[in-house]
Amino acid sequence: MRVLDPGYTYELDQLGGGYQRFTFAPPFDRHVYASLVKIALHRTRYLDMVLPCIESKDAIEWLEMEKVSVGNGFRVQVLNQGHHYKIVAGNIPQHFVFLRRSGGVIVYMRKWPGILTQELFRAMIDHLEYVQPDEFHQSIQHLRMAFFMYELRAWRRKQEGVNRLHPAHDDSQHPRVWRAEPFEAPFNEFHIEKRQIGPDGHIIV
Repeated sequence: MRVLDPGYTYELDQLGGGYQRFTFAPPFDRHVYASLVKIALHRTRYLDMVLPCIESKDAIEWLEMEKVSVGNGFRVQVLNQGHHYKIVAGNIPQHFVFLRRSGGVIVYMRKWPGILTQELFRAMIDHLEYVQPDEFHQSIQHLRMAFFMYELRAWRRKQEGVNRLHPAHDDSQHPRVWRAEPFEAPFNEFHIEKRQIGPDGHIIV
């Protein structure tokens, strides 16, 4: 992620090449921010439907708490389930396109480059920290915990040899590496958005 205008304008890196640019309106763009929470929540529910796992359900809980605290925001159009969303706000709609690629669980006829949800979290956290970190401390924590659960899921799958090309896994057959204690992982949610990113889009552990 690149910050073009501190706290407001961002370029989000896509896996597969390219970037997406979007802007918050100053001082605090509550409506767009709330719409982004809705998008992240909808996408996380979709991912958990495709390949259910405990970490996704935990991320959903954190995002649901954040949605309650910020409200509904602008109307969001789902142009492609889990992969393409449009915030309808005035004459300048903002599009958010997420990576779409086939795996062992699902095969897509059309594939495209796009951002990961974590890249969206980075911009949302940066916006809140720039505006007023003390006022939005709880919201920042909600996003960091959801971010953490996404990365915990990716790390756990790498450790257990379960990834997007593997058939749907069951947590009773593939117990969590962290044995129900996520803080035993070699990283935590503290400033997770600032950690170095690898070529797969996930944090480097």
